[in-house]
Amino acid sequence: VFFIRENLPYNIKDEVIAEGLHIRFVKLDPASETATILVAQSTEASKIPFEMATESFSSSWIVLQAIEFPGINLFWLGSIMMMLGMFWSMWYRFRKKNQT
Repeated sequence: VFFIRENLPYNIKDEVIAEGLHIRFVKLDPASETATILVAQSTEASKIPFEMATESFSSSWIVLQAIEFPGINLFWLGSIMMMLGMFWSMWYRFRKKNQT
């Protein structure tokens, strides 16, 4: 996979696990119509250690933590004041336009 975001090229490694191959599509040159692909082979299979707790009791509970943001009332007050100001200016402009 090769994609460009904000004029910067990014590539994502692909793997053929059975063969131990790592493949990257690195560069694409439209002027010379060439592509650069890097291929590497590892000698041992990559193993990720994984542990599981087998003697733990199962729990069907999910705990969520609610954090109270103390400034939320000021945020809402500011938002409401901006909306009231916008409606007031629209009403004032509409009224002024109809009077002339």
